[in-house]
Amino acid sequence: MIVAIAGSGDMAKYASEELTRDGHDVVILSRSNSGQKPHFNLPGIQQVKTDYTTPSLLQILNDTKARVLISFITDYTASFITVHENLIDACLCSDHCKRFIPSEYAGNIAEFPESPSFYYRTRQPIRQILREQDQLEWTLVCCGWLMDYILPSKNRHLKDAGPGFPIDLANQNIIIPGTGDDVISFLAARDLARALSLLVSSPLAWGEYTYVCGETGTFNELVEMVLGFYPHLQRDEITYN
Repeated sequence: MIVAIAGSGDMAKYASEELTRDGHDVVILSRSNSGQKPHFNLPGIQQVKTDYTTPSLLQILNDTKARVLISFITDYTASFITVHENLIDACLCSDHCKRFIPSEYAGNIAEFPESPSFYYRTRQPIRQILREQDQLEWTLVCCGWLMDYILPSKNRHLKDAGPGFPIDLANQNIIIPGTGDDVISFLAARDLARALSLLVSSPLAWGEYTYVCGETGTFNELVEMVLGFYPHLQRDEITYN
């Protein structure tokens, strides 16, 4: 199967590796020049330049005969909405691409769709567009916290998230949301990519939400584990937000 990926960032690296490992061909959509990113110059992976307008996307989907489109585009501005509207329109008009995964990958958005508010403002319009049509199969992937950020940077594709992840190794800061005792879902980025590969391979109909979970626990438990591996982090410098 041919799978198109919108965005050529860190998660696209994991996804392309796992999809090709499972026998799929991958088309990376990027604003960069074709072949510019060495990581994707591998067998089974094709890089295609696009300006993310509907005509550009439609031509690529039809030329490559992609059957699934996965978005890893990360943005919290109106541009996210515009690009995803174009991705949806291109799929609807395409000859073969009738499965679409928008860029979500958050927590329990089924019960808490408005949290966090900055995320909701750009994601909700796309969710509504998808719900109001019946020609394109889609699902919202919910996976909780990606925990790769507790690994040394040389052991992961994901770049440092800074304050975007509670345990900031690069700046030696630990700022825990809430009390740190809430049970939440943790997942490795590669396991998310593996789950996506299984999802696109499945002949079963997709539901509105797809949940992917590696392990459940609390941030306080995670901090205790991390402190054992990184003795330079100071317990008395942990703060709660």
